[in-house]
Amino acid sequence: MSDTDILAQLAAILEKVVKKPVQITLDTDMIEEGILDSLDGMVFMLEVEQAFGKAFPEDIDLVGEGYYRVRKLVGHLKG
Repeated sequence: MSDTDILAQLAAILEKVVKKPVQITLDTDMIEEGILDSLDGMVFMLEVEQAFGKAFPEDIDLVGEGYYRVRKLVGHLKG
């Protein structure tokens, strides 16, 4: 799956969670840019896990580790 395909799926999931149109790029930080708050962030990650069938480590701080930065998230989903 290409970065573009993953990005499109992530954008669709993000719009579903925040219930408004959102544009993201590989350089988007969804927390820093105020797209997601802490609750929406958790819901978003659960939706991403379901859509891609790839779990995130439960014992880490997803914000601190940068998983809300689109480039890092895409890399995780491709890996």
